Amino acid sequence: MNQDEVAQAYARLKSMQDNLPKHFEVDRKYVAEYHAILDLLQTASGSNLSGFRVPDTDIHDEVSGGNTITGKTYYSGRRVVQRSDLMMKVDGVLGFFTIKTVGFNPRT
Repeated sequence: MNQDEVAQAYARLKSMQDNLPKHFEVDRKYVAEYHAILDLLQTASGSNLSGFRVPDTDIHDEVSGGNTITGKTYYSGRRVVQRSDLMMKVDGVLGFFTIKTVGFNPRT
């Protein structure tokens, strides 16, 4: 395990958690950045982190409006993901590495 690379990737992930726009949906570029960080963490740590990836099915076309009379939906051309879906994955990875580093002691 390369501790320096893990620490750098972890810091980038923590920064993403702290600075991700507070909108309901965020651009897919944040998913791409998250996956790049996840790949670095996986390589540096040797842990299988595939369960923390955002599935393609969570990324969708952004709705920009619609016509209630005709039922037509208009799209902006951007691909987005719900912020909460991305944040659940980010928080999960941060929690995983906290448990892995500190250890896990469930209270009984």
